[in-house]
Amino acid sequence: MSEFGKETHINISVIDEVRKRSDKPMGSAVFEIGDVLGSRGSIKAKKLKKGGTLYARLQKAPPRNAGKLALRLRGAKLKNVEGMFKKSDPFFELLRTYDGQGGGSYTPVFRSKHIKNNLNPKWEPATVDVNTLCDGDLDRRIQVAVYDHESSGKHASMGT
Repeated sequence: MSEFGKETHINISVIDEVRKRSDKPMGSAVFEIGDVLGSRGSIKAKKLKKGGTLYARLQKAPPRNAGKLALRLRGAKLKNVEGMFKKSDPFFELLRTYDGQGGGSYTPVFRSKHIKNNLNPKWEPATVDVNTLCDGDLDRRIQVAVYDHESSGKHASMGT
């Protein structure tokens, strides 16, 4: 707990997790909590020396545990975005918004495993903390997006 009126700093680092090798630091930035909370939307940005921008957003923790959302999703007759000779490898993401209305940008909070060569996937059951998904606000919009998995990380959208 910090003292009122006393500056409190946090250091945020971004690390590229590399398999079978050491992790690679991508950059870090120090934010003063009062500056972040006092900025529009409680979001502050800092440029990283190696390129790119790191955004910090602070919010008050939800007052109570809102429980978990358990769901089981499946796709039916999904559009093949892979081309003529292969089928897509679909996965889904659950995304949240921070403005509450869904008009702003969405941020992924859950990603399923992809299912190879299947346009009618039945994904494994998923459980997501409701506070993570919508801060416990059951009227807040969420988004479900489906992508074709690519090993390069450049996943192709199959719809939202």
